[in-house]
Amino acid sequence: QWAKHRKMPYLVELPFILLTQYHLSRDSSYLQSFDSVMTLPSDIVLKGVDLGDMLRFHNTNLPDPNDRQAILLSKSGRDGGRTELFRMDGSRIIERKKYEGVEIGGYEVSTQAGIFIFSRGILQYPFRALLGLKNTRVLRYVTNGNWTDYGNQEILQRAKIQAS
Repeated sequence: QWAKHRKMPYLVELPFILLTQYHLSRDSSYLQSFDSVMTLPSDIVLKGVDLGDMLRFHNTNLPDPNDRQAILLSKSGRDGGRTELFRMDGSRIIERKKYEGVEIGGYEVSTQAGIFIFSRGILQYPFRALLGLKNTRVLRYVTNGNWTDYGNQEILQRAKIQAS
């Protein structure tokens, strides 16, 4: 409760998730038997988000499990959470920019939940994610559902005030 909430730089966030939750896990041999793995933060509560449909979207777009593909759950617009600007080619993110409160032509404002699906091609070599969007197919799965991130410091403060 008293720890500061720190955001990691974007470039190291995905490799960090992959290293800690996949390679350094006590269950790594079990996890490595899958073609893809979804990461789902334990401090997020989903409402109206169809994770099964997100998995189908991932599998439909993945020609080979050894391809480097990541799917991220997002919703259009700014609605709490991590908000970024994406230049899109269909569902594929081809460029991203930090959202600083101003929309940029040709980019979509998108809020991310921190829920990812990684193919085996990324899981086996997490530092390939550092090579950027040109070498990894990153697709955006858009939901109309909502989520609340209870690890977010502002939301925790509101919950403390409501509880007292």
